[in-house]
Amino acid sequence: MSNQLRGEIEIKLGEQTYNCKLNFDSLVRIENTLSTPILKLAQKISEAELKVTEISYILYTAIKGGGKDITEKQVSDIIWQVGFVDAIKAVGEVISMALTSGDDEKK
Repeated sequence: MSNQLRGEIEIKLGEQTYNCKLNFDSLVRIENTLSTPILKLAQKISEAELKVTEISYILYTAIKGGGKDITEKQVSDIIWQVGFVDAIKAVGEVISMALTSGDDEKK
C-alpha cells in the first residue's frame, strides 16, 4: 500500500500495478538527467509536449524508487505494450504526487 505523504503512489500500466516513489534525490536526478526542471516537466505533460525518453526515464525512476528491480529497457517495453496514453497518464500522476507530497519521516 502506498503512502502519498512519503512520496509513494501506485500506478497501473496495463494489467500490472507498480508501487512508485520519488523523493528529493530522485527529483534532482530526473532534472539533471533530462536537463529540465520538474515544474517544466509538469507543464510539458499538460501541454502534451513530453518526449518518449522523458516518459520512460520518469517512470523508470519512480518504479525503481518504489522498490522494484527493473531496468530502463524493461520500462520501455512496458510502455510499448500498454501504449503512450497510459504511460503519460501514469507520469502525470507520479509528478503530481511528487509536487504535492512531503516526507512525514522528518516530522
